[in-house]
Amino acid sequence: MISSIFGKTKPINFFILCGVLLVLYIGMPVFEGNYHFYEHQTGAIILTSIVLVLTILVLDFIVKRNKITESNSYAILFYVLFCIAFPESVASSKFVFCNFFLVLATRRLVSLKSLNDIRLKLYDATIWIVIASLFVDWAALYIVLVFLSILIYEPQIAKNWLVPITGIATVGFIGFAYLKWNQNEALINDHFQFSIQESDFSIQQWMLFGISLLIIVVSVFVTFSQASKTVVGKNNTLRLVAASLVIGLLAAGFSKENSMSSVLFVFFPATIFLTNATELIRKPKAKEIALLIMIIAPFVLLVYRLI
Repeated sequence: MISSIFGKTKPINFFILCGVLLVLYIGMPVFEGNYHFYEHQTGAIILTSIVLVLTILVLDFIVKRNKITESNSYAILFYVLFCIAFPESVASSKFVFCNFFLVLATRRLVSLKSLNDIRLKLYDATIWIVIASLFVDWAALYIVLVFLSILIYEPQIAKNWLVPITGIATVGFIGFAYLKWNQNEALINDHFQFSIQESDFSIQQWMLFGISLLIIVVSVFVTFSQASKTVVGKNNTLRLVAASLVIGLLAAGFSKENSMSSVLFVFFPATIFLTNATELIRKPKAKEIALLIMIIAPFVLLVYRLI
């Protein structure tokens, strides 16, 4: 039954999952007794809600347009389930915004497989990453992903290697000019400190993150074990997504605000591999059981937390 619903790309799936995510974001403060969350924050709540929905929309667009997965809604389903399992991931607006711009950057890098407008896509991706770093400094690590993309697709063209530098300079000049105009140049040094602090995860959070990471690693292994049977273009895309996963783990671990909000960086690449691994389950009953477990588990964890 579950596979018959989310195994297809129906618009209703998108609306259901977005509705669940918005209920999680808006409702969690109520369950936690944080009623001050709603005071004088109506505009921020609405804007963050829109960005959460747009993130789901862009994620769905990426997997469909680039055929990273089969034609289904598993990717956006798993993304929402990750958010339910880690409700703190959507609690911080700046992490939500940062993650959205990183997803936009990944969209441009994944589309490099067409080999059209490569320098323009590299430039766009760099700008999105620099903008994301304005929210969370360690998001700047994703610049590495741009250079890896060049290495995979067109490393022999020297101009490609200069594009990320141009993108960084573009945002840098505009940002510095704005801060200079407002006489607040020190904000740059105050923000980009790249400090590392010890994690404040609880034992339960560490266990949950460890189990989730184990599932993700198994999904990556299973996906790449079948990679030789897929087209070359998809293999290159999966390599980029795997690199994004590693960088996301590093950015989450290094973040000076090392809370559960930072694990949001991992969700996008994780859903890609989890979807591919799920698609490899050919027996309908086995797939149904696997999906049922993956859906029930996050809700059980959420209810346990609230109780």
